[in-house]
Amino acid sequence: GRRDFLLEALETPLVQGRSFLEMLKSEKGTVVCVGDAFHGEAPVRERWERAYKEYVGGFKRHKAMDQEMTDNLGLLEMVLLLTRQFPERFFFLKGNHENIRNELGGGNYPFRKFVYEGEMVLRWSEEFLGEDALEELYAYEKRLPLVAEGDGFLVTHAEPIRGMTREEVINAYADEALVYGLTWTGNGEAEEGSVATLLDSFFPDQPESLCFGGHRPVNGLYD
Repeated sequence: GRRDFLLEALETPLVQGRSFLEMLKSEKGTVVCVGDAFHGEAPVRERWERAYKEYVGGFKRHKAMDQEMTDNLGLLEMVLLLTRQFPERFFFLKGNHENIRNELGGGNYPFRKFVYEGEMVLRWSEEFLGEDALEELYAYEKRLPLVAEGDGFLVTHAEPIRGMTREEVINAYADEALVYGLTWTGNGEAEEGSVATLLDSFFPDQPESLCFGGHRPVNGLYD
């Protein structure tokens, strides 16, 4: 839900003073977002607490939840516009927050951190977006890639929970354990050598290949 973060990232000068957005336009750069468009976290914790009271009250009042969903849907709109404008240069992966129906299954798990964020987003969406929009968002999430492959590097939402082959990754949506293992892996949950095995399958002749991931903050650096 951090629209400001995406906008700032796109406008940040990188090479010879040129921003990400300028590089996208000139086809000199590529952006891969690692997922999690929904559910604001630490900066809006207090807003979630107010939104929870609205949820318990059946959303008769919903100002705080409206603000949260404005951020979420606004960010998603930015992602969709960029994907449409730069279909070969801008990509968005599925994260564990890409679960608009808050479902249990298919590698998805209901989400909660401060309150009942997943359930609250679903109930608000049913009330104010309607079933047609919900179905569109659900279908969109099911089409999102789980891994991006570049020249000697991979990008995943979460650290792969175990070693995987290229073929397994390509067909990951057929195995809910693999979807979970690319989107939900927690601290210390991955098998030793999981990244090395994955990279070796994709880049057997490139021992210095890299895997970039998200899902967890890096204390004191990126969050």
